[in-house]
Formats: sequence, structure tokens, C-alpha cells
Amino acid sequence: MYSYPSPQSHKPEVDRPTVNFHPGVEANHFIDYSPADEMTRAYNKQQIEDLKEVVGRELVAAAGKPSLQLKFIDAVQRLGVAYHFEKQIEAALRHIYDNHHHIDDKYNDLYDVSLRFRLLRQQGFNISCDIFNRFKDENGIFKECITNDVEGMLGLYEAAHIGFLERIF
Repeated sequence: MYSYPSPQSHKPEVDRPTVNFHPGVEANHFIDYSPADEMTRAYNKQQIEDLKEVVGRELVAAAGKPSLQLKFIDAVQRLGVAYHFEKQIEAALRHIYDNHHHIDDKYNDLYDVSLRFRLLRQQGFNISCDIFNRFKDENGIFKECITNDVEGMLGLYEAAHIGFLERIF
């Protein structure tokens, strides 16, 4: 019969070599870091609040130009600071949806139409895919001329991923 070794059995000690590296130039920089004093923190906080006010005013000032306002909203969202302006963005998109999304503006290019579609759909507005029909030929295929519009094609690509659940299921 085989017997198992007891837990108290002696394990051989392993001798591992050690290396002492010289400290780098920034070795103590992170250890010695002290947070900014109270005055600096208060100044930074005030700067942030001032910048939020400026962005909020710019968002409202662009209300007369829906294309510019949509581009501004897109930039704010891409920067990751849209959570500071949720009410203003919601109001702006509501205004654009109520007043401009039915208008077939012949001067809007593919990028503007795609951006409007994407932002309104992301916010939950029911906007039809038919706004892209003017960029299609009589066979329902996108016109060849839009292939040269790189920004517009990228906008269309980004807009193509936005859908409604009831249409998927």
C-alpha cells in the first residue's frame, strides 16, 4: 500500500538570484506627489464651471442654424462631456425634430442628413430612413456621386448602426 507524505514533510528551499536595479529618473516622482492645495483646486473648479457656461451658451447660440448645432452636439458628445449638458441637448434635439426634420433641405449634404438622423435616433426620436432617398437613384441604390464625399460616407456608416428595437424583432 502506498503512503502519502505527511504535510509536515520538509520541502527543499529554492535559492533564487535577485537583481538590484538602479532607480529611474522619475522613481520618486509618483511617491512624492502631493495633491494641489485648496486654492488651486477652487480655481480649477471655477474654471470648469466657467467653461461649462461657455459651452452651454454656444449650444443655445447655435439654435438658429440646425446644421451647426448638430455638429456642436456631436463634438460635445465625442469629447465625453455631454452629461453636463443633457437638458440643453435634449431641448435642442427636440426643437430640431419638431421644426426641421420634416423639411427636405436640398442644401444639406449627406453628412448633415446622416448626422441629424444619427443624433435624433440616438436620442430616441422616431425619424424615418426615407430622408436618405434623395441620395438614391431610381433603382434604390446610392448614387455614385456620393462615393467621393468621404465625410458624408463616414456619417452614413455611423448612422447605419442606429435602429429601433421594434424594427429589429
